[in-house]
Amino acid sequence: MDRKKISDNLYIRLVDFIYKCDKLSTDFYIAKFLLDNLDKFPDLTSQEVAMNAFTSKGSVTKFCKKLGYESFFDLRHDQEKLSKEAHLFHEIQSDNPQKSIQNFIQNSYQLDLKIFSMFDYHQIIRIASLIQSANSVALISPAFTFESVNLLKEVLHSSGYRVFLLNRSTPVGTLLDMADEADLSIFISMTGQWMDREKVEQLERIKDKSVLITTNLNELTHIKTLSKS
Repeated sequence: MDRKKISDNLYIRLVDFIYKCDKLSTDFYIAKFLLDNLDKFPDLTSQEVAMNAFTSKGSVTKFCKKLGYESFFDLRHDQEKLSKEAHLFHEIQSDNPQKSIQNFIQNSYQLDLKIFSMFDYHQIIRIASLIQSANSVALISPAFTFESVNLLKEVLHSSGYRVFLLNRSTPVGTLLDMADEADLSIFISMTGQWMDREKVEQLERIKDKSVLITTNLNELTHIKTLSKS
């Protein structure tokens, strides 16, 4: 297998998708075929995927959307885009370890610059100012993000904030009663799909002291539409 062709980003998404599967569906077989054939990218076609997963090209496209891509083309493009960045640290020179270390440091620095360039500093400053004016913070997230959210909790706790974690699967009425006890509530829903009409309506009562962190701007627009209807 030529590891230079493999996108770490797609690999993680596929592994995560299969982990969450609770039945042997068409999507499972598509994910499994892609995972088994990562070495064939970017030459793999949607028709080949559909044929081996015993489904249609339309189903492959729908699966790509579930994985966060607009199309199979975007999935392939993601492979090409990340192939170099994902392997910045693989240039090991056994005869010159000092040079390998220098390359690693330089590549790590360049990767950090690319990551930081994606940050929305306006939103970061806005959220930070809300946190700064609070004494207690409630972090509301799904169970599978516990490790990263727990890290945020420890950072805030070490800065003198009273922090408590709430599981997003708690019935929304109870969840909001708990969240209302904090000066600021931070809801984490990266896809935005957790939000629905009932939650939007109930969130209205704590909207002045709550923050929603999401990457899905389309879903956020849908939420605003729901709250106005």
